Amino acid sequence: MTVSYAWGDDSTEGMQREAVVDRLCSEAVTRGTRIIRDKTAMKIGDRISIFMDRIGKGVVNGRVCIVLSDKYLKSAYCMHELFDVWRNCREDGDTLIARTRVFVLPSAKIATAVERAQHVVHWQGVFKAHDALVKEHGQFVLSDKDNVEFRLMSRFVSETANVLQLVQDILRPQSFEDYVKHVFD
Repeated sequence: MTVSYAWGDDSTEGMQREAVVDRLCSEAVTRGTRIIRDKTAMKIGDRISIFMDRIGKGVVNGRVCIVLSDKYLKSAYCMHELFDVWRNCREDGDTLIARTRVFVLPSAKIATAVERAQHVVHWQGVFKAHDALVKEHGQFVLSDKDNVEFRLMSRFVSETANVLQLVQDILRPQSFEDYVKHVFD
């Protein structure tokens, strides 16, 4: 089992996200289940892109726990993981539901079409900035890997609303305790 979440800030919400993942990992240890988490699976010198790909592929043979937050939905790394999971679920809603366990923190704001659209608007802005750079200076200002990420970002724009609407349409656990039960069922 792998976990995908945003981390790396000392804000109140950042500490809440860490606490959710820490508790999930502790519960997994108690149940004899191993959770692959970036902070424990990676060391200095490891490639972040390889770990992100591992998250996406984790859904093929296991389950991916996703902790959605505003920071997650604005992070290129996290969105890369989310769309790798989506791709490895063959872009099928039922498969995504079966192979993931999503916990939505209040900051994610995905309850309404307008809230979900705000996340798309964010990625439209990021995409347009990259697109303008490439149009002005040519594609060679970006590395091959950056060009791949740029193309993936176009999917953030075109598919985020659909993925978030699917997540919103799922009857999800509202408390962490219910989430833990859902993860380990």
